[in-house]
Amino acid sequence: MNNEKGLTLIEAVATLSLITFVATILLPIYSALLLEKQTLSETRVAYELLEREALQGEIEKKEEKIHIEKMDTEYVLHKNVKKEGVDICVRWRGANKRQYETCLFVWKR
Repeated sequence: MNNEKGLTLIEAVATLSLITFVATILLPIYSALLLEKQTLSETRVAYELLEREALQGEIEKKEEKIHIEKMDTEYVLHKNVKKEGVDICVRWRGANKRQYETCLFVWKR
């Protein structure tokens, strides 16, 4: 009786095929997850910009656009003056190539 230890060629090919199949499925999911994580970071920066602009207390009577570059993303902050206050909005293009906009209304004192 021959008692050999080790893998046969078929077992090795089956194992490699299974690993390749799993990697083929998981890599695109992981890549999308990294993009969404980057987009969440960009959204946090946008909220920080809005808060900083609103808390400055210098709500001017004119409409303006401000371009800000942070973390390789360009944010455009714009103010829309209304009777009751100022609407401050920020727009940016996310890492996932989608356009985003979020706004904050500040009442006049």
